[in-house]
Amino acid sequence: MIGVTQETSIRLVSEFRQEKLIEVVGRNIKILDVDRLLDVANIDI
Repeated sequence: MIGVTQETSIRLVSEFRQEKLIEVVGRNIKILDVDRLLDVANIDI
């Protein structure tokens, strides 16, 4: 995440966790729902 503040990054990670898009274990982030995460990020692949 280039160009965002630490507070914004933390807030986004918290929101993604609440929405069950990601899981955080220690220093690792596991993507649980790739399609929804891409949709939230407005990314087409």
